[in-house]
Amino acid sequence: MFRRLLIGAMLLAAPVEAAPLDPPVMGPKLVCFEYSTFFLKDGERIVDFESSPEAMLAKIESPSARYEIGESGGLAPLKTGKRLVSSSGKTSVFRNFGRERRYEIYGPTSFPHEGPVLFLSVKSGTSDRGIYSRIEVRDPKPVECGYRFIYG
Repeated sequence: MFRRLLIGAMLLAAPVEAAPLDPPVMGPKLVCFEYSTFFLKDGERIVDFESSPEAMLAKIESPSARYEIGESGGLAPLKTGKRLVSSSGKTSVFRNFGRERRYEIYGPTSFPHEGPVLFLSVKSGTSDRGIYSRIEVRDPKPVECGYRFIYG
């Protein structure tokens, strides 16, 4: 559902730029997006990146997991049940109830909003906390990034 909402927002905003990364972005390194950072561990790689002026989607793989991180300034909170699973600094992570392993991630941005800034969709692997604990919603501009994805 998150992916459909994000892709829908991307399609409404402008044509999507699909960019399989060749070569992929390899960890370890700090990766910066528009409103957040993510620490890519050794053995992990960003293999695909899609963007529009309003949103982005990064597909990440490792030997033991596959997951997607989406970011947008216009995500609406889902109406389904959710529970807080992590809070660090000003970043809060909520797990959505359901069969799929999906999370909404909230934090401060330079614009007023009520919805999540990011979502995480874990496709396979065992440690969701090991993934979402490396995401931080913050202004990445002053941060020294190993790789910076720019969209918008």
